[in-house]
Formats: sequence, structure tokens, C-alpha cells
Amino acid sequence: MQKEYPVKRRFPRFTVLGKVAGKIVATHEATLLNLSLGGALIEHPTMVRLGSLSQLLLPSAKGDIQLDCRIVRSILVRQERRGNETVVIYQSGLEFRDPSPEILAALEEVIAASRPGGGTPGETTVTLLLMDLPFPPV
Repeated sequence: MQKEYPVKRRFPRFTVLGKVAGKIVATHEATLLNLSLGGALIEHPTMVRLGSLSQLLLPSAKGDIQLDCRIVRSILVRQERRGNETVVIYQSGLEFRDPSPEILAALEEVIAASRPGGGTPGETTVTLLLMDLPFPPV
């Protein structure tokens, strides 16, 4: 018989029977340091797990490019003072996973625009969606 919890919440909760697994998606802002057709190097203030699957949302003139990737390297590079807090900064290497010909063409445009004389230089903020944070089955 399923155990019911006392109603102290807006919605009642019930014990889940059997094995249930899931994954958590976390969104992190990062600074793009370099980019190639095979991957990217980003800098960010959050620790990531090697081997994690993720998506990189790269801004372009035609809208965000969504790249499936894997974290292949991540190292702590420095600490920064931000107000009264000390923040640790990591650099992580991303390997793109099977980009389509359309994605590769869009990446080539972004790379061409970022070369000297090709566009406006400056920092590029990207979004990293970490999706490989499974919780174990019960």
C-alpha cells in the first residue's frame, strides 16, 4: 500500500514505487575564450564534472547556435574578488558532438566574424546548459 504524506502542502505527495531516474538541467553563464569547428574554451565561476554532457548556446547574428558538447577538461585558473566575496574561476574545454552541416556553417560564420577585420571584437557571453547530472534510481 502506498504511504501518503500529511497534507501540509498545496499538493499531496505520494511515495514513488519502482525505479525512477531523472536528470537535472543547470544553466550557467560563461565567457567564450576561443572557438573552433570542433570545440570551445569557456571561462566560468562554477565547477563542472568532466565527461558531463551539455549544450552551449552561442550567440550569432542569425540567432543562438545550439551545440551539443561534452566537458573534456576543466581546471581552476584563479580567484577573483567581487565585492566582499571571493569567486573561483574555471576554464573548461568543450568538445562538440556530431554537429550538423548547418551548425558547422553557422560556426564558420561566427569564426570568420571574430577574425581581425571581420567584426566587432569583445567578450562573448555564452550560456552552458549542463544536462548530465543524473540522480540515481530509487
